[in-house]
Amino acid sequence: MLQYDGDGDVCNLYCKYYLLYGENGKNEFEEIVNDHREETVFVEEIHKLHASMNILHGNNLPREKFHSLPTKYRKNGNDCLRDLWEFKTKHMRVYVVKMDPTKGDSDFCIIYAGFKTEQGNDIKFIRKKFRHLDVHKARTISNEELEELRAAQHQEDAEDQLT
Repeated sequence: MLQYDGDGDVCNLYCKYYLLYGENGKNEFEEIVNDHREETVFVEEIHKLHASMNILHGNNLPREKFHSLPTKYRKNGNDCLRDLWEFKTKHMRVYVVKMDPTKGDSDFCIIYAGFKTEQGNDIKFIRKKFRHLDVHKARTISNEELEELRAAQHQEDAEDQLT
């Protein structure tokens, strides 16, 4: 499921960014942001990444800030990872999938974020978890639907703790 991040920290006139949510209402990107929000380096880096995401228009960013991942990371040409891109700073990475690879100003689905030191493990995780992701078939959900999903998951987690 996808949700448009129109109220988030990224506001780009040329492309939209969507967040990918599982059936449990969780988003890998948000989980990482929440886990590291108190770290000074993380806060500085995430602001830089948001800035790059805000100004992306076609290929206007240098390769040092935004690029398609090398083919060594994209083993299976039939999966979503053939359209996997990364925004990067000195210490962090945000991984996105182009929604329409035929367009220069494609919308993007934000699937993951991580630190440079863990990039190899992050790519392995992305390849395993998102191998069969088809962003074209994912349905877009509203804020209300997402909150309902999260409430149901929270209720389920609470019931599991009682048993």
